[in-house]
Amino acid sequence: MFACMSDLANRIRAFRRETSGAVTVDWVLLSAGTIGLALLVISILGDSFRPGAENIGTALGEQTVHTILD
Repeated sequence: MFACMSDLANRIRAFRRETSGAVTVDWVLLSAGTIGLALLVISILGDSFRPGAENIGTALGEQTVHTILD
């Protein structure tokens, strides 16, 4: 039983010393922060852009497209 605990403790120490996955963790945290910030900005400013987006949608909807077959 004690041998298993010692082996587990050695594995935990080795895991803590390992740094090969640190860059991945950094990128995951950086990406999550960027996405969170973008969602925050969209939620705050989203209503400000709605009238302009609706005007653009209306203008595009009123356009006619002529094709060769017309």
